[in-house]
Amino acid sequence: PIAFDHGLWDSVVPLLTPHRHIVRFDLRGHGATEVTQEPYAVEVLAEDALALASALGLDEFDFVGTSLGGLIGLQVAAIAPVRVRSLVVANASARLPLPTDEWNRRIGLAASSGVEPFVGGLLERMFSPAYREAGSPTLHTLIASFRAMNQHGYAAAMAALRDADMREQLRLVRTRTLVIAGEADGAVPHDHSKYMADSIASGGRLVVLPGGHLSAVESPAVFAHARS
Repeated sequence: PIAFDHGLWDSVVPLLTPHRHIVRFDLRGHGATEVTQEPYAVEVLAEDALALASALGLDEFDFVGTSLGGLIGLQVAAIAPVRVRSLVVANASARLPLPTDEWNRRIGLAASSGVEPFVGGLLERMFSPAYREAGSPTLHTLIASFRAMNQHGYAAAMAALRDADMREQLRLVRTRTLVIAGEADGAVPHDHSKYMADSIASGGRLVVLPGGHLSAVESPAVFAHARS
């Protein structure tokens, strides 16, 4: 998802490696990847994912994505259906309701002042109250990762979310798809997840898991064993 690197999946990967070969990667502008100057788009980030899979010799794969990563998965499945065996879209909205002016304000703030002004809001939107109060070491690691990210990469990824409208792509997805929502998700309303599951051409299955916006962090075992 936006704002985090591949360490987000640390608790899920050990549960999947007995069954799958796992490839984790950081989005453009996140982690150790290159920060390009132009605003990002879901279409560009999907091409990044497909190029990586091709470079690794993966003609077919299962795609799992959270938030912005889930939208990338939808785009990949829409434009390269023969390559995606199954798709998991977690904690994502086909079209986020935030007004464009507010997106632009946040993008400008990130570009001028860095990511620190966003830490408080990020905690509130991304993690359930119970998880925040528990003070998990994983939470502190993820926030440290966010604070270390490049401000221009964050701003550019927010532009991708601002412009993303995946409602038409949903009707092109014919891959077996699991849609995951979080009970206490402060970023994506449940009706957005239901709309996504209902609109996917192949028929998506909706599963609601305990926790906030990052279901893979707060409920890793349930996340890993959920089935479409």
